[in-house]
Amino acid sequence: MYPTPTVTQTIITLSIEYIIEKYYHGTILDSAEKIIRSGQFQCSKNPDEWLGIGYYFFAHKSHAKIWAERRSRDCRNSGKAGHEYTPAILSVILSCPDEQVLDLDDPDQLKSLFNEVSEGLERTSSSLHADFQKLPKPKKWFYAIEFYRQTHPEIKMTIYTFSVNPKKYKGDKRIFDYKQRQICAHEHRIISNIRKEA
Repeated sequence: MYPTPTVTQTIITLSIEYIIEKYYHGTILDSAEKIIRSGQFQCSKNPDEWLGIGYYFFAHKSHAKIWAERRSRDCRNSGKAGHEYTPAILSVILSCPDEQVLDLDDPDQLKSLFNEVSEGLERTSSSLHADFQKLPKPKKWFYAIEFYRQTHPEIKMTIYTFSVNPKKYKGDKRIFDYKQRQICAHEHRIISNIRKEA
C-alpha cells in the first residue's frame, strides 16, 4: 500500500519524492454515497476514456461540479420518473511516487509517449497502422496510453490538461478555451481519504 499521510508529514518523513494531491470526482449523490460506503470507485474501461483504463478525477473542484451537473442532467433525461439525481462531488487524496506518474503536461514525457507509440505502430502491419489513424481522437489517446503502460507497467497515474471548448457550457460567453486538468489513477490502491464535498 502507498502511504496516506498529510502533505506536511510526507515532506518530513519520506525520502522518496511522492505526488500527494487532493483531487475531485463528480457524480450523482446515490453513486457518491455508494462509493463512500464501499470505499471503492468504479473503474472506467470505455475505449473513449482519453487517459486509459482507471479511475478519473479533476484537479479543480469547479470542473468536477460541471461533470456532476452533466451526469445529473443525463440521468434525469434517461432515468426513472420522479427519481432525484442530485449532483455530488467527492474529494480524494492520490499518493504515488513521482517516478510512477506519467505527466503529459511535461513536454519530455509527452514526446516519450509519442515516440514509443509511433515506433510501435511502425513495427505492426500497415493495415493495423491505418486502422489506428482512422480512430477518433479519444480512442487514439486511449490506445496510446494503454500501449505505453504495457511497456511501462510501473505507471500508476496519468495526468494531462485538455482544452475544452466553452461552447459546450451553455451561457458562457468566454472566447478562450477552458483548460481542464484530468487525472487517471490506474490502480485503486493509490486512492485514499474519500470525502463528500459541500
